[in-house]
Amino acid sequence: MRGQIGLAKEQAERGAQALQEAETQIGQAQQAFQEAAQGSNQSEASDVNNMFTHALQKIGEARDAVMAATSNAESYAGRL
Repeated sequence: MRGQIGLAKEQAERGAQALQEAETQIGQAQQAFQEAAQGSNQSEASDVNNMFTHALQKIGEARDAVMAATSNAESYAGRL
């Protein structure tokens, strides 16, 4: 059972790393968009920026949840 929990932990850690990479890429996309839309007073530009911000928040929440699950799985395995 510990081996399976260890495998789950490794997979979750890889997923958390992928989420971190996605967060980095989307942050860079947001920055590029902000530079491109600088000076625009179009409401769509603000909407797009807000969508990027919302996506980054959700990715961060997902990464935090995965890391909490990994930590709890490790504690659980330690009690077996």
